Amino acid sequence: MPGDYIIFNQRETSNSNNYPEPRNNGFLAWITTPVVGIDNDESLQKSRLLMTTALSLIPVHLLVMWINFHYRHPETPSAQKLFNIVVPPILMLTVYFISRRGHFQAGIRLGAYVASLAIVMIHVNSVNSGIENNTLFFLVVIIIINSIIDSIWQTMLLFVAQMLALLVLILIYEEITLLGLVDPIILLMMVSILVMIYAWIRNQIEGRRSTTLMEQEQNYRVIFNTSDHIVMIHDGHQVVLCNDAAAKLCGYTDADELIGKSFRDFIHPDDFEMVATRARARLDPNALTPPNHYEMRVLRVDGITHWVDSHSTVIQFGGKRMTMANAIDITERKKAEDALHHRLAFDKIVTGISTRFANLPVEDIDRGIEGALDRIGRFLQASHACIYLYHPDE
Repeated sequence: MPGDYIIFNQRETSNSNNYPEPRNNGFLAWITTPVVGIDNDESLQKSRLLMTTALSLIPVHLLVMWINFHYRHPETPSAQKLFNIVVPPILMLTVYFISRRGHFQAGIRLGAYVASLAIVMIHVNSVNSGIENNTLFFLVVIIIINSIIDSIWQTMLLFVAQMLALLVLILIYEEITLLGLVDPIILLMMVSILVMIYAWIRNQIEGRRSTTLMEQEQNYRVIFNTSDHIVMIHDGHQVVLCNDAAAKLCGYTDADELIGKSFRDFIHPDDFEMVATRARARLDPNALTPPNHYEMRVLRVDGITHWVDSHSTVIQFGGKRMTMANAIDITERKKAEDALHHRLAFDKIVTGISTRFANLPVEDIDRGIEGALDRIGRFLQASHACIYLYHPDE
């Protein structure tokens, strides 16, 4: 039964799984594809982006460290060089493997801390007794980015960690004093507080908007599941989502029983080829658009045939082109139409016979009766048609 809504309730098909399929079999696709199931395309793309970013930052960090220690600060002790060169890549690999296991949120949080640590290591000026402006700039950028993709509380924890990282510099670098850190810390604190205030206001607005959307979704779900109209979403081959009315029409007690079923399981054999061909053509952007409104037969699991009037629309569902069908059961209307046509056809035969007998000579009466019985028998699809003379006294 081929038809698009804003989708508010998606159920998985019976033969679906949560394991991502790489777009190609190349090495890049392999290293940027999570090894565990991801529940939706958005999370999959985020995890891939985080993995790619973590791997890309490793050579960038090594290059910056080489330039920093080779040209800017060649006098840096070897132990400190080794620490600055080795630790951030190890942490970035940790971010990569966490994301590869499907834990995007944990990966992005660890990534923010790793980026903050790497920036502090890279931009500390060991010649002067302070912090370079670039350090503050990049730390603030990380705070802003984190406030966009994470909660306000996680952003506050990141800010505290950055403060502690700057204070630890006093223990690592003898040239840096507490007095030299006062101004950078105050500046970073002021900017971070402003960012968090903005993030809090934004979260409040988004929270109210999310509540409104949830209420609308709940209302749509109630309408969807309680509607007498049949609603079904399919990919041209099988059912992806449907309401209880569609399941009831096909003889099932619950919508989950119909989800994942092929067209062959419920489309009448005489209509299957027509429905399947139109469904595939409707989802093919290069094919001619087939009719969207037509009548078809549905074969229930108990073998009873029902007629439906279906209207189909192409929609985007789960990132893919699919068809949503809206239909109503017209079985009773079809029965009434068939009964009316049958009655009209029979009346036409009776009228024709009456007209023929009115002009029939007496000697042709027997032949006229035989002809009338033959017409009535063929109309009733009977092998014989007879007239019995019945007398109540006999």
